[in-house]
Amino acid sequence: MVGCEGGLNAQIFLQKGCQNMNDFKELPKSVKKTIRYLQQDADLEQLMKIEKMLVKTIKMQKDKLSKTL
Repeated sequence: MVGCEGGLNAQIFLQKGCQNMNDFKELPKSVKKTIRYLQQDADLEQLMKIEKMLVKTIKMQKDKLSKTL
């Protein structure tokens, strides 16, 4: 299996629906660590809490950015 930055397995990354490894390599280090945490250590309750926070934050940022256009 091919490895990549941060120890995240490339095959797992691609199986999760990501486009390619270059997209992953361009992400900030904190996002890579978060993805690795979600895949390896988070339990179901943590996943649900994190998902709600991320969805809410992404929506707010999208709304904010779309208003500035």
